[in-house]
Amino acid sequence: MKAEPVATVGDIEITRIREYEHQRQPEVLFDDALAVQDAVHDQRWVSEWCDADGRLRLTFQAFLIKTPEHLILLDPCIGNDKKCFIPGTPFRTTFLDDLREAAGDLARIDVIAYTHLHLDHVGWSTHLVDDRWVPTFPWARHIIVGDEWEHWDRGHDPSTDYDRAVDISIRPLLEDELVDLVDADHSIAPGVRLRPTPGHSPGHVSVAVSSGGDEAFITGDLIHHPVQLHEPRWPLRADHDVARGADARSGIVEELAGGPVLLIGTHFAGRCAGHIERDSGGHRFYPVS
Repeated sequence: MKAEPVATVGDIEITRIREYEHQRQPEVLFDDALAVQDAVHDQRWVSEWCDADGRLRLTFQAFLIKTPEHLILLDPCIGNDKKCFIPGTPFRTTFLDDLREAAGDLARIDVIAYTHLHLDHVGWSTHLVDDRWVPTFPWARHIIVGDEWEHWDRGHDPSTDYDRAVDISIRPLLEDELVDLVDADHSIAPGVRLRPTPGHSPGHVSVAVSSGGDEAFITGDLIHHPVQLHEPRWPLRADHDVARGADARSGIVEELAGGPVLLIGTHFAGRCAGHIERDSGGHRFYPVS
């Protein structure tokens, strides 16, 4: 999958680099699967976000955020050679080549930022060299929320896929002193700021982008699929704290609904950028081309 422009926010350009796409039944993600299925089969949820059988389409992708001063890579996906529960792994994808083409030169990427430390958001931080996991971007600073790192470091269980991913994708960065542990409202660069949205993980953040009077909001895993906008309080099984995740999701949806801020869904397939509008019985995602 090639790199694709997503949005221009003032003088900031956002490009997505897609790694992999798959489909999941609603009951895999949601407790209230019947309600989700009803919404999925509504004509509003077109084929770019679900298949003919009502399975949800999800994309694993990273975002390259180009500002006048910095080139930021957000959530570097799963990575090659890393085995986990996601179908198709270990991957051998062209992600790094696609990223290089989008960036012009990988050495231009000076910041790697993470909404959280789940395995599908950290993978390309390291790559395999002679049976060792080494940093892929050793010249860049890696921005991690301190509360997020503390959670994974304190509750470490190397038998799980998630903790194993932290071991091979994040700990080598700390060993090489490439990590800056920051607050959840940290300003990464002028116009690019973290926004606390805890629940999916203890230190989960989204990313707010603003420039020239324009604004965008990159969800991370606050929102996985456009169907969640219909009822943002649906419990998500993947959330660490289900109630807190529902609170954060509902709050952001209400804040952005009917406004000019562009929502960019980190796992949205098809068109991933659009606006939230209020709808009878809920909300609706209107994508932009």
